[in-house]
Amino acid sequence: MPALLVCSPPYARPSQAWQEGPFGESRPRYARGTSRKRSRPMYPVSTRVLKAITLFGMPHTGPYAEIGKGFEQLGAVLLRYGLNDRTPYWAGVYHDDPGATPPEDLRSHAACLLARGVKPPPEMARIDLPPGKYAVLTYHGSYYGLAEPWKWFREEWMPKSGLTLRKAPALEVYRTMVPKVTEDAQLTEMFLPVE
Repeated sequence: MPALLVCSPPYARPSQAWQEGPFGESRPRYARGTSRKRSRPMYPVSTRVLKAITLFGMPHTGPYAEIGKGFEQLGAVLLRYGLNDRTPYWAGVYHDDPGATPPEDLRSHAACLLARGVKPPPEMARIDLPPGKYAVLTYHGSYYGLAEPWKWFREEWMPKSGLTLRKAPALEVYRTMVPKVTEDAQLTEMFLPVE
């Protein structure tokens, strides 16, 4: 999954409440074989069932660590159209398995959820995410630290969870962003499609 986001999305405002919006909220799920008392997971993980979601964004092909360029383009387009305050959430959408796809061929989108009634700028691609179940890791900290939780999520938590990956994009949803919070207080949720 994505190694790191190298550019913080500067133009979006933070979400207002956990339970609002299409990405929902749920309680942490502990991997099989762990105990809340003896061995807490390194990061909190929950499962959620999401309805179909439509995002809009800028396509990126290449290493996931370079998606920051796409977020710079996304921010510039939103600013040009006066939509920087009409995007409740920004998200990274990752279409390919980085363990099975050469880095130069990885497909992703630097995307956002537009407020109801907002017409997307023509430069933005439409991304329709199917409904389904996701495992969701909650990470507090800088975008530059996203590689470690992704690695733990896929390589340690997932094999012990009793779940299997299903064919759908993985996501990063940025719940809070600079300048509304400090870099180390950023809140990111990582979504793995599961069944």
